[in-house]
Amino acid sequence: MDRNGIELRSHNNPGGVTDQVLEAASSALSGASGSIAVNVPSGSRIRGIQLRVDTAITSDNATKTWAADYVNTPTTAIASGLAFAQNTKVTAINPAYEITTGTVTITITPAAGLFTGGVVRAIVYYEALAAMPSL
Repeated sequence: MDRNGIELRSHNNPGGVTDQVLEAASSALSGASGSIAVNVPSGSRIRGIQLRVDTAITSDNATKTWAADYVNTPTTAIASGLAFAQNTKVTAINPAYEITTGTVTITITPAAGLFTGGVVRAIVYYEALAAMPSL
């Protein structure tokens, strides 16, 4: 128990708020946007994210930058102006802590033009309610 008498539970115990992590990668980026289906369930609260370019991004975009947004959180910006180079990384705490309204997807878009290749990986950290155990 914490100092306020609230029982603290680990992610292995049933019931309560649990910390969860999901990892997923985009397929090869192509066209006006790409997506990463991270499958954060509806009703969860996203706490933070890490993104990494696993395979260098290619595009007809002269600025060679991209942006990422959550979809179904409602739509929330993650970052923009990110480089195409392999191992480009971003870490962001979600300041709004929205409750998800549907299964969360991350949309990747070039600053201009179309993608012609590349892969981006996401690790999403979120809180979810675990089902209460039956008596």
